Formats: sequence, C-alpha cells, structure tokens
Amino acid sequence: MPAHPPTESPPVRKYLNFSLLGIVLIFFGLIMSVPAITENIQHQAMAQRSETVTGTVTSSHTKTTHARRGSNNNSYCPVYSYTPTGGTTLQLIDYHDCNSNMSSVHSGETAPISYDPNDPDVAFVDTQHTASALTVNSVVGVVAVILGIVALTISVVSRRRARRNAALADPVYPPVEYGQPQ
Repeated sequence: MPAHPPTESPPVRKYLNFSLLGIVLIFFGLIMSVPAITENIQHQAMAQRSETVTGTVTSSHTKTTHARRGSNNNSYCPVYSYTPTGGTTLQLIDYHDCNSNMSSVHSGETAPISYDPNDPDVAFVDTQHTASALTVNSVVGVVAVILGIVALTISVVSRRRARRNAALADPVYPPVEYGQPQ
C-alpha cells in the first residue's frame, strides 16, 4: 500500500514549509525595509530645510557585533567633525560607511554634512553612498515582503485546492448494512 493513497491530500508539511518560508521572508523584509524607509523619509524631509557644511574624518568608531559561538565582529565607521554655521564643532558617526578593515577609514577625507539649523546635532553624511545604502536596504526588504506574501498565498491556495480535490475524489456511498438483502 502506498504511503499516501491517491484520495488522501498531500502531506501538510509541504504547506507548513511554504507558510514558514513566507513568514520568515516577511519578517526579514520588514526588519530590512522599515528602518531604511523611515530614515530615507527623514533624510528627504530634512534635506528641504537643512544646511550643508563640509565634514572631515577625524577618527573611527568601532562597532562590535556579536556573532555565533561567542566571537565578535568589528566594523570601523568614520567619525566626521563638522561646524554648523555660528556653532561649535560637533561629531557624526557614519554608520552607512562601516568597513571590516580599519585602514579603509582615512583621516582627513571630507564629505558634505547636512544638518538641521534648529538642531545641529541632527545631521547626516550627504553622499551618494548613504543614499545607495538606504535604497538597497529598502528595495531588498520590500522584495522580501512581496516574496513572503506570494509564498503564503501559494501555501493557502494549494492547501485549499488539495482539500477540495481530495473531497471530490472520495466517493460518497450510502452506508451498507451487511447481511441484509439489497
């Protein structure tokens, strides 16, 4: 006898795997896209009212992430010093330009820094690299959410079709009492 008779619906595990894949993709997509989209919107809103000055890399900031099995990974992010119009010198860490190699952070490099004139501590490095990082994270996140929704939809539709087909394939016979003439 086969493991699954033809009238039995396919194993539920296949549908659960697709559902789980969909949920994981949606979760990953939201984690990637929501912060990037939010930051992108903030940058665009601030760009309309911001002032721009030149910032200079003065040092690096070490960002440590904890990896599996107790190891740590260090990334080195440039720290820009900038002076808002009529203000004191401030520092800004560019988390969008972190590298695993400390030699990639070059003291003395310059970049445009856009800041809010009403609150000069609110600033960002206004380079194409920053915009590209935000765009890539947004796009990857949105694509992952869409693929997750597609996987969930396929899972639900396939499961419903399998149940419907299984119900149609099962003939319904009236109960027969044995020993009685027909």
